[in-house]
Amino acid sequence: MSFLLILWFAIFLAIIIHESGHYYIARCVGIHLDEFVIGTGPLLYQRQVRLPNMDDYTRQEVRLWPLGGYVLFCEGCYAAAPRIARMWAVLGGIIFNLATYLALLSFAPLVTHLSVADMWAQHVGWAVELLLLPWDTWQELILLLGGTESVNVRRESSMFSSDFVSLYSFFAFVQLSMLINLLPVFGSDGEYVIQYTFENFNRRTQQAIKVSFKVIEANLILMAALVGFGIIAKAFF
Repeated sequence: MSFLLILWFAIFLAIIIHESGHYYIARCVGIHLDEFVIGTGPLLYQRQVRLPNMDDYTRQEVRLWPLGGYVLFCEGCYAAAPRIARMWAVLGGIIFNLATYLALLSFAPLVTHLSVADMWAQHVGWAVELLLLPWDTWQELILLLGGTESVNVRRESSMFSSDFVSLYSFFAFVQLSMLINLLPVFGSDGEYVIQYTFENFNRRTQQAIKVSFKVIEANLILMAALVGFGIIAKAFF
């Protein structure tokens, strides 16, 4: 099986679990949702689900491309909810991803030859490997995400192996990787968590925090642009 298909399937599964976490925990704390969407692009399936004890409905959609997803909270209900309820709703996705990761980690000794400690050590090693990958390999990895297979990338890490144990461990690792959503940039869960944390601070402090986030976002956009330019330059020049 192509590693690209495995990668996209693992990411899509993690996104489904993540958005389901927002959905169910929001309902548990009394926040209703207008939309629950999995995937992007053309609509494949849609249904209306009636909210309990209300005349309102949640529109659930499945779209063609298995990349991304989102939930849209009922604006009035969300704004009127206590801060702690909004915090739970925002963190629901990460909570579900972590719960899935811990479950996969716990069952590892039963379905693989790895102990819990061995699999955890493997994931720490993979994270370090990704951070320390050479520039050329990062370029090839990004091309891989675009559909270009790369033998060199496969040689860099055991995470690209296709045996069952590696695949099981990789699926768990992708669940753990969803913690990146806690980075407080680009409208991520982390940005809302910070926003609610400092909600009671004075306006000047809140404005300073927002400006800091915008500076971080601008730097990340610049870095992404430079990486993209480097890849294009390598491919065509």
